[in-house]
Amino acid sequence: ALMHLFYYQQGIFVDEAQPGSLLREVAGVAGSTPGSAQSPPWQQAPVPEAPPEPPPDSEPQTAEPAAGVRSPKPADIGTVSAEVRALYERRAELQWCLETGSLRAQNEALESQVLKMQEDFMALEDEIKDMRERSGEKLESLSKALEAQQVVTWAAQKRVVCTEDLVRFHEEQRRLMAGHWKAQCQMKDERIRYLNLQLTEYTADCYHSGMPKQTEASLSHEFQCLQDRHAELKEHRARTGERLEGLSARLEEARAEERGLREAEAEARVGSGLGGKLAGLRSQLRMLGERRKAREKLSAAAESSAAPWPHSCIWRDELDVRERQLEKITAQLDRTNNALHAAQAALEMQRKRHEEMKSEHRQAEVSFRESEQKRARWQSHCLEFRRAEAELRRALEARVASSSTSAPLGHRSSGDGGVLSSAIVASAGGSLGQQMLRGGVHPVGWPPLSRDFPDSLAGGRAEVARRDERLAAIGRETRRLVLRRRAEEEEAREAMAQAFS
Repeated sequence: ALMHLFYYQQGIFVDEAQPGSLLREVAGVAGSTPGSAQSPPWQQAPVPEAPPEPPPDSEPQTAEPAAGVRSPKPADIGTVSAEVRALYERRAELQWCLETGSLRAQNEALESQVLKMQEDFMALEDEIKDMRERSGEKLESLSKALEAQQVVTWAAQKRVVCTEDLVRFHEEQRRLMAGHWKAQCQMKDERIRYLNLQLTEYTADCYHSGMPKQTEASLSHEFQCLQDRHAELKEHRARTGERLEGLSARLEEARAEERGLREAEAEARVGSGLGGKLAGLRSQLRMLGERRKAREKLSAAAESSAAPWPHSCIWRDELDVRERQLEKITAQLDRTNNALHAAQAALEMQRKRHEEMKSEHRQAEVSFRESEQKRARWQSHCLEFRRAEAELRRALEARVASSSTSAPLGHRSSGDGGVLSSAIVASAGGSLGQQMLRGGVHPVGWPPLSRDFPDSLAGGRAEVARRDERLAAIGRETRRLVLRRRAEEEEAREAMAQAFS
């Protein structure tokens, strides 16, 4: 089979297109000379003579030739004999080459070349298989990383949405609280202004250049008050005079007793300097001092226990009323100030939370931008993979086309040589076609793309759509909870406003 293939590739026996027909023609021509057919062709190459011409007086033969015997023409016989002679010469030359062994060396070189090409082909198949496995693992790891990055991106998007909702909620809360406390402060300011006006009116009515306003009712009331006070002062003066007289009498008695004691002490000192009498006199003197102090305490208690004035002036009542009003206003102002301080503290807390949420929002935006950049990079990688796949497919198609066009011309030959060459080309083309369908033949440096890559991309897009729907549902639920919380806080704010009012 290899010899036939070699002959076919070298173009040997090209002129032998229809050897059977040529032999049949030769047999038909040389049928009348059996001796020439038995002799070897390389020893002698008899040239058939032209058939004798028929005599002119003979009649033309009208009988048909026998079946299977062709009547050759002279020109055809000459051409066939020349071709047969050339074939015999070519056969002798090839026989000589075969006997000398020159074709064997060529066949061995061709066999070694074929074996080397087979080994290279197997090595290329192994390398392509390893490259496909490595590229598949790399693509799988990249797909997992892309999925993880998508999960992180979706989580960041959810955090951004929630943070934006919280920021809007706290801004609205701050605005509502500021408006509420501003209205409360305006109400308190109006009430304070009104009370100050009333106090100014009362002060203007009661005091004019340090004197109360004189009216007929006030003059009569003042006269009555003065009469009552005059009577009370007279009674007090009488009681004080009586008490003073009693105290004067007691004082005289005490002085007389003291003089007697002093005289007794002088007599005692003059008579005998007894220390015991002096001590007794001193003790008596202390007792008298204690009694005097007790009497003074009793008199002071009697003065303090005297009945107060039963009458109080109307301007004292007015002053008491004003004092109580001022105390109430002061207490209300204190409560308002405390509420304002509490509101300011709450606003400060809200501001701090707002700043914290702003910082979180900025961080979420930064992470979101980073995730978007990573996603863009992954998309660019996917586009590069697709371009690589397209280029690889074009390269494989070009390779298959070139291999099919550069195949040996064994289809024009007959016998085992043409069948063997067709089988080799078909086996090579079939293996390449399978490699192309499996997506395993790739240039060096390009990642592999499997045949189910479009299906995986479609599944990824469907998964992205489902996750987007889930994210939208989560956003709707979050907005519903935020609205519900706002309604509850609005009710609490109204209740607090009612409590303050």
